[in-house]
Amino acid sequence: MRVWLIQTGEPVPLSKSVKRIRTALLASELASRGHQVVWWASAFDHGSRKFVAPGGSTHLLDDGIELRLLPALGYKNNVSLQRYIDHRYVAGRFRKELKKDLLTPDLIVAATPDYHIAAEAGDYAARLGIPYVVDLRDVWPDSVVEALPSGPVRVLGRIALLGDFRKLRRTLKRASGLVGMMQSMLDWGLGYADRLQGPNDRVFYLGTEPLPQPDNLFLEELKSKLGPGEYPTVIYVGTFGRFNHPEVLLSAVEQICGETSRRPPFNVIIGGEGDRFASIRKKYAHLPGVHFTGWLTAPRIAAVLCIADVGVVPWASGIAFPNKAFSYLEAGLPLVHSAGGDLQQIGKEEGFAEFFEPGNAKMLGEQLLRLVKDPATLSAMGECALRTYNLRFRSEAIYQDYADYLESIENIR
Repeated sequence: MRVWLIQTGEPVPLSKSVKRIRTALLASELASRGHQVVWWASAFDHGSRKFVAPGGSTHLLDDGIELRLLPALGYKNNVSLQRYIDHRYVAGRFRKELKKDLLTPDLIVAATPDYHIAAEAGDYAARLGIPYVVDLRDVWPDSVVEALPSGPVRVLGRIALLGDFRKLRRTLKRASGLVGMMQSMLDWGLGYADRLQGPNDRVFYLGTEPLPQPDNLFLEELKSKLGPGEYPTVIYVGTFGRFNHPEVLLSAVEQICGETSRRPPFNVIIGGEGDRFASIRKKYAHLPGVHFTGWLTAPRIAAVLCIADVGVVPWASGIAFPNKAFSYLEAGLPLVHSAGGDLQQIGKEEGFAEFFEPGNAKMLGEQLLRLVKDPATLSAMGECALRTYNLRFRSEAIYQDYADYLESIENIR
């Protein structure tokens, strides 16, 4: 069958240094089964804030996957009017492409966010009688409203986005099936679709591409910065956005230094960039044992994971299962996190994680101090992490099941 995948927020694998995540992994699995795959994406990369190729260009990826990059405007901040305008613009360019003489797909999988382009895909599918699935990745536009100051401003924001909420409801209600990257996300989508979970509504966790070989030169460089290995290493790898950022970890280190008048008994590696990277690095540059790496390629992420003892997932509020958590688990790392929902429940049940209250630096600091002084517990948690990853979160199994599901959707058309 001919499948369209519509996802504009993921890194597109135009080079081998890009770590493939959900859509790229699904595309590869579908293509390996002989399906024709077209991936519609934005020419602007959300993670690096850079244009990756000319808008309107088409690229042939591995396994014959056709990547079509839509023109974009770009933006500087995750939460901004500029980003909202960019998403509307990209959706508009997609709508123009749909007016051309295109090979009609047999099935469409549209991710939200962005719900604007997902709505365009849904309208197109409804006109032509094509089954389509919505892959729920974030609670937009609820997240947009929650980013506003509480009180009258937030109320006005919700009123201003009433048309967007109607668009989301229409898109979800008409979908042949809803897919959530965790159960709590699927439940949110079913609420807007105004129905109970049915046989075509499924959960497929994000997973992550298997770790590549580490960048050995970078690994040796890290080791030289960390010293002779007398301290365990705590890591954060991710963005510096509103919901997922490392400031609570850095604040915990700062509090430990203030209370003990000495450096903490662990190293900290902060990997990644984002809206707040420059200001946070400047604010916490004085902390001993803290190392900022900046943006990391996949082999460099693998290098960081090689020398890590604990992975921190500092989610600001609400439900989440960030893709970096899967990388931590694959590396056999215990997690300390503040994400509600599936990660909190599974981490507790399986014994690989401890939960701290979102934004509670003191609580996080106390947990880290206790864990790094208890290598037996850390080792046991690490074994649980690796076992859980192999049993529940291996990307190969996740995307084989996802592809099976999509084939069943097309077969009942």
